[in-house]
Amino acid sequence: MRKTTAAFLFSIFFLFCSGVMHGAIPSWERAALIALYNSTNGDSWDNKVGWKNPPLDIDGFAEPGTEYQWYGITCDGSKTTVTKIALPDNNLYGTIPPELGDLSNLQYLYLGSNQLTGSIPPELGSLLNLESLYLHSNQLEGSIPPELGNLSNLTILSLGSNQLEGSIPPELGNLSNLTILSLSSNQLEGSIPPELGNLSNLNFLSLGNNALYTDDDVLSDLLNTNDPDWGNIQTTTPTDVSATASSESSIDVSWTPIIYTGDTGGYRVFYSTTSGGPYNVYGQTTDKTVSSMQVTGLNPGTWYYFVVQTRTDPHGSQQNTVDSEYSAETSANTSYAGGTIPFAYFVLEEAKIDFKKKPDDDKIHMKGRFELGLDSDGVDISEDVIVTIGLFTETIKMKAKGKGNKWEYKRPKGENGIKHMKIDWKKKKKKNHYAEFEIRVDKADLGDMASWTNPLTVTLQIGNDLGNEEILMKEKKHHWDYHKKKHH
Repeated sequence: MRKTTAAFLFSIFFLFCSGVMHGAIPSWERAALIALYNSTNGDSWDNKVGWKNPPLDIDGFAEPGTEYQWYGITCDGSKTTVTKIALPDNNLYGTIPPELGDLSNLQYLYLGSNQLTGSIPPELGSLLNLESLYLHSNQLEGSIPPELGNLSNLTILSLGSNQLEGSIPPELGNLSNLTILSLSSNQLEGSIPPELGNLSNLNFLSLGNNALYTDDDVLSDLLNTNDPDWGNIQTTTPTDVSATASSESSIDVSWTPIIYTGDTGGYRVFYSTTSGGPYNVYGQTTDKTVSSMQVTGLNPGTWYYFVVQTRTDPHGSQQNTVDSEYSAETSANTSYAGGTIPFAYFVLEEAKIDFKKKPDDDKIHMKGRFELGLDSDGVDISEDVIVTIGLFTETIKMKAKGKGNKWEYKRPKGENGIKHMKIDWKKKKKKNHYAEFEIRVDKADLGDMASWTNPLTVTLQIGNDLGNEEILMKEKKHHWDYHKKKHH
C-alpha cells in the first residue's frame, strides 16, 4: 500500500515539474491561436510545422505547452504567454479572428503579404502591449477601426495595399510613439484629420494612391516632410466646376483638372433634375487631363444639376479603383440654345426662410428688383419663369394684369410651392426692362435646415434672361433672415 501511494505521489510531482519546466500558455491564448489557424485555412499554409504535431490534444492541435514550437509563434522566456505572431507570405486566406484581441501580451503581429479578406477586427485595439502591426498587402476591406488609436505602445502601423475605405480615424493621432505609418494604395478618402499632426516621432509615412487631402498648412508641412509626394498622387475632387447650356438639349460641364493626371482614369460626370441628387452617371472622360464634357440628349427648358468625380484605375501596387468625393454641385437650364442673357443687375432687398417642424409647411418670402441686360430683347408673358432659392426650384407661368405692366402668379388650389409671385414692370423705351418683384412660398418641403448652405444663392430666370445673387443670411433657431443694408 505504501509503495502504491508513493508511486502515485511521485507521478503527480513529476507531472507538476514537467508543467513548470515546459510551461503552458493560458487556455484563452491557445484558443486565439487555434481561431487564427482555422479562420485563415491553416491546413493550406505553406508552413505549419508544429501546429498539429502528434500527440494531439482533444482540440485537434499539438498538446498544451508546445505552442512556442508552432511555426510563427514566439512566447516569452517562461513560455507562458504569446508575445509574437509572424506569418508573413504564408498563404493565409480568410479573415482575421477577433479572438486575437485576447492576446494581451502580444508585442508583434505580422500577417502581411497574404490573402486575408474581411475587415480589421476592432478587438485588435485591446492589444495594449502591441508595438508592431503589419497587415499590408492583403485584401482587407471596410474602414480603419478607431480602436487602433488605443495602441499607445505602437511604433509601426502598416496597412498599405489593401481595400480599406472611408476616412482616416482621428484616433490614430493618439499613437504618439509611432515611427512608421503606411496607408498607401487603399481607397481612403476625405480630409486627413489634423490629429495626425501629433505624430511627432514619425520618420516614415506613406499615404499615396488614395483620395486624401488637407487644407491644414501645419499638417501639410508635417506630411510633406515624411512623404513629399503624397499630395501628387491623390485622386482628389475636381474644382471650379461649372455648367453652361450649349443648345436646347445639351449642356457643357467644365472643371479644373487635378494635379494627379498620371495613370489611367478620368472624370465621371453625373446629372440630376433635382438639386442634391440622386445623380445618374452620364459618362467618363478618356483621361485626367480633360477639363470638360458635353452632356447631350437633355430635355429643353429643364434645370439640370451636375457633380463631377475623379476616378483612377488599378495600376502597379494599387489594385483598387479609387473614386474621389463628389464635386460641389453646379446647374444650368437648357431653355436657351446660345446660353442665358444676364440681367444688368439683380438685387434682393429682403428675404426670410422659415424651416417648420411639420413636413410640407416651410415658407419663403423674398423681395427685390432687377433690370434686363443691354443685350436683351425684352421678355414676354408666355415665357417660363424659373425661380431657384437654394435647394428650392420651381417653374411657373405668369399672367398679365392691367395694361401688361404687372405680372402675377397665383398657385392653383391643392398644390404647394410658390403661392404668389408678382413682377411690377417699369417701362423703358417701350420695353419691359426694370422691375420690382415679390415671391411667397408656403406648404413647401425644404428639408433639414442643416442641408442648406449659407451664403444662399437666389436665381430668377425669365425666358433667356437670368439674374442671380448670393446673400449671407442671418441664421436663427428655425429661420433665416436677410435685409439689404441701406447706404446713407
